[in-house]
Amino acid sequence: MALDSIASLALWVAFACMFSSFIYFYCLFRKATPGKRIFHVMTTAIVGFAATSYFFMALGQGSIDVDGRAFYYARYLDWLVTTPLLLLDLGGLCKLGMEDSLMLVALDILMVLAGLAGGINSGPGCLWMYLLGCAFFVPIVYDLLFTFRYKAAEVGTAPVYTKLMGITVVLWTLYPLVFFFAEYKNTLSETNEILCYAVLDVIAKCVFGLILLNSRESIEKVTDGGYETVV
Repeated sequence: MALDSIASLALWVAFACMFSSFIYFYCLFRKATPGKRIFHVMTTAIVGFAATSYFFMALGQGSIDVDGRAFYYARYLDWLVTTPLLLLDLGGLCKLGMEDSLMLVALDILMVLAGLAGGINSGPGCLWMYLLGCAFFVPIVYDLLFTFRYKAAEVGTAPVYTKLMGITVVLWTLYPLVFFFAEYKNTLSETNEILCYAVLDVIAKCVFGLILLNSRESIEKVTDGGYETVV
């Protein structure tokens, strides 16, 4: 579908941010100590997948028409991969076990799939799937704010975890608001929708990754003796 100049520029800028972050994070991965690079792997993959998605959308692809409005399914394919990895990054800072990690990933995938289903629907179907996605989101927020924060304090990574968790919770709360006004209410223009998601994605992935991978002391604490989170 044809994009106006502002929307197209936003997608290309987002791609540039993601791809440049990918190169930088990959270089950090190569410099890091083998056996202590799991955070580098996941964080590099996050911006790599996001860069691919934004490149695809910037080329004018990755969307379908839903009631006369472009719905970008490509970003949901991105989120199906990148958001679980973001949560595993946060879980890694708490040294989560397999059960907590799998539950976190399952809830996240269900949330994204509900959003995808809502986006390709219209009317009541869109709203009900949106509300279902929000229902899956609630326990994720609760665990990030409370359960896992205490675990981070136990392993000595609370300062970094709290900063990254705060960024994640605030930004991830804004995503459903953009969806509500863009996909359901249709009061947010396609250009403004693209701008909002691009800004949120760059902060949630690039800025998140910069903070995490430059927190060497915290990474050392949770990778000393092996990484306990199952990925």
